[in-house]
Amino acid sequence: MTLPLRDYYPIERAAKLLDCDIDDLIHWAVTGCIRICIKIESAYGVLNIPDEKDVVNFDCLRKFLDSEPCKSRLSDLDAISERAAEHHGFNYIKTKSRIIFDSMCESLSHSYVAPKFGDIAIDTAFALLNYYNRGLYYGENYHIYSVYRIATDERAVAVVPPVFKGIQEKYHKYFVEIGGIFALGRSFFANYDFNKKFKANRIINSNIIIASDVDIHIGVIVTEDVSFDIGDLYILKSDFLKIQNATSFNSELRKDYVNPLADTLYLCAGNNILSSEDGEKDICTNKNNIERLSKTMKDFFRAMLVIHYKELENNPVKLADILTAEAKEAGLNMRFDKSTISRWIKASSQ
Repeated sequence: MTLPLRDYYPIERAAKLLDCDIDDLIHWAVTGCIRICIKIESAYGVLNIPDEKDVVNFDCLRKFLDSEPCKSRLSDLDAISERAAEHHGFNYIKTKSRIIFDSMCESLSHSYVAPKFGDIAIDTAFALLNYYNRGLYYGENYHIYSVYRIATDERAVAVVPPVFKGIQEKYHKYFVEIGGIFALGRSFFANYDFNKKFKANRIINSNIIIASDVDIHIGVIVTEDVSFDIGDLYILKSDFLKIQNATSFNSELRKDYVNPLADTLYLCAGNNILSSEDGEKDICTNKNNIERLSKTMKDFFRAMLVIHYKELENNPVKLADILTAEAKEAGLNMRFDKSTISRWIKASSQ
């Protein structure tokens, strides 16, 4: 009798069922073929996600924006926004976010399947709007709770856990408490080695873990190094089946978890990398040494922009922040700024 599949498997049991070694699973994770997950009872972190004003303009939400009654409500919102903006407490983006979120909830209420849309981009957008509107999100095997409910009064600031002390106030709305199964980000596999440790930090783009079913990244904040071992690790059902199928058909595993743009950041930077005060490499504008991008490089950047970051094409500030975070996650010690990204976007469109 064949047992039903589990949502996730302890890594030791997965290796036994797949008739491979744990080292094989770690190798496939290091090379980006699968993800290795960790089970977290409770931890604090900072969400590394797009701003709400960017989320509401995601292309993948177009079918909800064009649906009724969402379209009608958004039309009414546009009609009153200029007048209402003058009144204290009105927030156009927050109101638009709520209208779209309500429309997505209404769409799911008519579904008899799991509360998912079946499209990673839409599911991620829904998770983000869930967080921005409700201050929480329940994934398939995890939860994310807002610690700081986007309040601004001193009492709200006072209840923020001490672990967040010293982190800039602008990140307060992204402070979260998490628990469940999360995938380990690329920084745990830097230099083709498996680093079994959350490092003590005070920066938001390290110790990156990823929600197991949507594209949400979280930087785990710890005050001292926290090590973990093999017994804390898991393999998701999707990756279990991926290995099983590759074995059955005698085929290679696809490297689905390698970010092609993050892996070629040094190439994009050319000679325009300057050392910053904190030791990171700062990819920024140097008026005396502005790099020339070849046509091939322009085409490459345009392709990566359209494929992976289309919704950020008109937001170089956010794109710079995301590329910086992904570079650090991939083990690349560098930082991007708005002017460089703006120049690359302009150059690649010519």
